[in-house]
Amino acid sequence: WRTAPVVAPQPVLAASPATTEVVAADVEAAHEPSRARLLAVLAFPDTDELEVHLVHGGKRTIGRAPASAGIEGAVNATIAAVRDLGARINPRLEWSRAVDDASSGDEVVVAVALGGVEGRSPVHYGLASGISLIDAAARATLDALNRQLSRLS
Repeated sequence: WRTAPVVAPQPVLAASPATTEVVAADVEAAHEPSRARLLAVLAFPDTDELEVHLVHGGKRTIGRAPASAGIEGAVNATIAAVRDLGARINPRLEWSRAVDDASSGDEVVVAVALGGVEGRSPVHYGLASGISLIDAAARATLDALNRQLSRLS
């Protein structure tokens, strides 16, 4: 007759949802490159100013452009803020479009194409939704630049 091997019981650790979230965030942070975050997009029609506020690695920056420039102004203000973060890139707006079919409810979607980002690829594309055209344009610009921004660390 044969006996089964004796296996010591393994402790069972119950993780609370908060612990699970922290561990997941730590694992994600370890594998994800650091990226710039959009803090705010502000328009001041009285003074024709548009501000895009970004933060990266504890550094805050503000890019500015004329508010009357709309989507193009939001893209240019975002590019100015990215440069102020220390990115050694010189992107330029090739084109930008509001995507009418993709709008749902209270959000709008904007697509942008940026040239001059890096030599290997002539154009980088970004697509994002936001609560306004200028918000979506700033987010789409960051989407187009995210690989280069991750190299700022």
